[in-house]
Amino acid sequence: MKIGIITMHRVINYGSALQAFALQYELEKLGHEVEIIDYIFPLNNNSLWDKLIFFIRRKAYLLRIGKLFSKTKEEYFREFSNSFIKKSEQSYNQEDLMKNPPLYDLYMVGSDQVWNPRWTEKDTSFLLSFIENGIKTSYATSFTVSHLDEEYTSVYKKFLSEFKHITVREDSGRRIVKELTGRNAECVCDPTMLLTAKEYVQLAQSSKIHIKGDYILVYILTYMYNPYPDVNSIIATISQNLSMPTVYLDGNKYTIYDKTCKTISEVGPCEFLWLFCHASFVVTSSYHGCIFASIFSKPLIAITDSDCNDDRMVSLLNKLEVPNSMIQYNSNISLNEDINTYIPNQEKLHEFSSFSKNVLQNMLLNL
Repeated sequence: MKIGIITMHRVINYGSALQAFALQYELEKLGHEVEIIDYIFPLNNNSLWDKLIFFIRRKAYLLRIGKLFSKTKEEYFREFSNSFIKKSEQSYNQEDLMKNPPLYDLYMVGSDQVWNPRWTEKDTSFLLSFIENGIKTSYATSFTVSHLDEEYTSVYKKFLSEFKHITVREDSGRRIVKELTGRNAECVCDPTMLLTAKEYVQLAQSSKIHIKGDYILVYILTYMYNPYPDVNSIIATISQNLSMPTVYLDGNKYTIYDKTCKTISEVGPCEFLWLFCHASFVVTSSYHGCIFASIFSKPLIAITDSDCNDDRMVSLLNKLEVPNSMIQYNSNISLNEDINTYIPNQEKLHEFSSFSKNVLQNMLLNL
């Protein structure tokens, strides 16, 4: 069967790239021919002036970290996409999809935040609105938010009702689907959790960076909320307790000039995997950061925010039975002497992965 996946594969984000790769990889293991529909999602609608300001700030940042003339993060991601992700021959914008939709036996909305109205707004491409008669399914699709604003409910209800199968990534997604359509959606794992650590190690071997010795990997995102500078006290406490140096992946203004830590930026998904694979401890505010710490069986502190309308990490870490790993960024931490208590439950991880694989297979068998 030929399957077309639509997802946010072009985003310069480690989790976005790796979830697209993982879903395609798993479907190919099941014997299907799979392509990522090369949809150019208009993520950046900023004015030309805003784009110019961003460009200047970006160059200034690269100059400060001494990488003005090095390979950029965008180039690393482009190389990863060209090497490991199979895309449709044609690239599409929203108008192209509506006028001349690609032809597949099955259309699948992939994972990531493709049903998050904060990002998609009025774009219904990820609801497969461009398909009239084809078979529509979703795998581990995320609303991210715990509820939909009223302005989006009628549109989501209309298009979700046309899906043959719906699976979501968070418990809140199940509630939303039930409220909109009356249907029960299975909650399955993110595509990245379908693959084993051994399979990711093969990708990590392509990494252009290597670090000797133990280190605490810090991967903090700021697009949902900014935990800096408060989170620095948590990181400092962990570093002191473990007597380990810190490695910041994609540092920011708080870490560029900090000589007590190493900052790594302008790298791609393979380097991301290598850093998680070899870390001794992980501190992250990233959903996919939590996932890869879990896959590689690393002690984990997940940084959260009580005011953030994001159910992803809470849902995941409760399933993996490490609720003590979650800490709000403006809290104090008293680290348990046995850091193994912060390792996500590997048995639960494998159970969730196996369950999700079975759901995916059954979904494809019952069309």
